[in-house]
Amino acid sequence: MSRIVIRRATLKDLDAICTLSQYLFDHERQFTDEYHMAWSQEPAGRKFFTKCLRSRKSFTLLAVSDGKVVGYILIKLLTFAWRDFNPIAEVTNVSVDPMYRGQGIGTRLFTRAIDLAKKRGAKRMSVEALTDNLAAVRFYKRLGFSDFSETRLMKLQ
Repeated sequence: MSRIVIRRATLKDLDAICTLSQYLFDHERQFTDEYHMAWSQEPAGRKFFTKCLRSRKSFTLLAVSDGKVVGYILIKLLTFAWRDFNPIAEVTNVSVDPMYRGQGIGTRLFTRAIDLAKKRGAKRMSVEALTDNLAAVRFYKRLGFSDFSETRLMKLQ
């Protein structure tokens, strides 16, 4: 295994982030048909990531191996008037290149993101996983996340 470096993302990393986001959508296809699977590569997806990379209320960390971006985590710092513990670091996206999974890269991204979120004043961190994505649910529990709420979806059409 080559050496993995965790660093902050810049706008120059946009293409790599969009590619890794597409890997995430491709993986989640087995659990849901609710997502627009090509979004990551379309103008709307690129605009979303560009906005996040420019925002002071979010940060993106990359895992880099031999100059190749092989993973990322995108955190948004959110404040809710009805919550006592603000801000909350919301894990918006996390993805690791399928060829690099199982090497601890996701754990390293989370460890660094937790540290940075604390330094930015976050009191809590939240992450969402599809119910049927049991591997993701187990991974988040191993990291220390606990069950907090459940979202229910009703198809109207």
